[in-house]
Amino acid sequence: MKIQIISVIAICALLYSCASEQTKLQRSREKDPKYQYDVGTVYLGNNRADDAIRYFGSSIRLDPDFYLAYNGLGLAYMMKGQFDISERYFLKCLEVKPDFTEARNNLGMVYQETGQLDKAERQFRLAAEDLTYSSRHLSYYNLARLYYLQEKDQEALDCVQTAVKMRAEFGLGYHLLGVLYNRMGRYDEAISNYKLAQKNIRDDVNLSYNLGEAYFNNNQMAMAERIFEEIYPDVTEAEMKTKIDEYLKAIKKLV
Repeated sequence: MKIQIISVIAICALLYSCASEQTKLQRSREKDPKYQYDVGTVYLGNNRADDAIRYFGSSIRLDPDFYLAYNGLGLAYMMKGQFDISERYFLKCLEVKPDFTEARNNLGMVYQETGQLDKAERQFRLAAEDLTYSSRHLSYYNLARLYYLQEKDQEALDCVQTAVKMRAEFGLGYHLLGVLYNRMGRYDEAISNYKLAQKNIRDDVNLSYNLGEAYFNNNQMAMAERIFEEIYPDVTEAEMKTKIDEYLKAIKKLV
C-alpha cells in the first residue's frame, strides 16, 4: 500500500512538472513574434483572415520591426478585399525592409485590383528586375496579366514567355499563353499551351473550358464537343453553362 501511495505521489509530481513546463512554453510562445507570425500564416493558408490578422498583429506588437508580419497583414486584408489597408501594410513592410521584394510584388497586385495600373506596372517591373528575388516568374506573370487586360498582347506574350522559361512547370503561365494565343487567332499554339498547363493544373474547369473553346475555334469539333460534355456537370457558373450550351448547339449544326 505504501508503495502505491508513493507511486501516486510521484505521478502527481510528474504531472505538475509537465504542466509547469507547458505553462512556461505557452508563455514563451506568447512573447515570441516568430511563433505568432507562424500561427498567423497557418490561419492565412486556411482562408481565416481575421484569425491571421490577430496573430500578425501580436507579432508586430512584440517586435515592431518584424517585416514579415506586415506583409502577412497586407495579404490578409487583401484577402478580405480591404485594399486600402492592405496597401498601407505592404508599404510599411517595404519601409522596414526595402529589399523584401515579395511585398513589392504583392503591392503591385493591390494596385492592379484597384485600377492603378501604372503603379502596378512599376511595382511588378521592380520585382521582376530584382535578380535576388526567387519568384521573379510571378512578377513577369503579373506583368503579362496586366498587359493582357490592356490588350497589349505582344507585351503580355513577351512577359509570360519569360515566366515559363524561368519556371518550366508554371501551369498558370501556360494557361495565360493559351488565352493570349487564342485571342490572337493562333489556335494550334493555344491548344498546345493549354495542354501544357493541364500537366500542372489538375481538374480546372476554366482551363478545360478554354481548351474546348480553342478546339472549337480551330474547327476541331469532335474534341471541343467531348471536352464541353465532360466538364458540363462540374460547371457552377450560369454564364459558362450558357456558353457551353451555345457551343454544343453550334457543333451539332456543323457536324
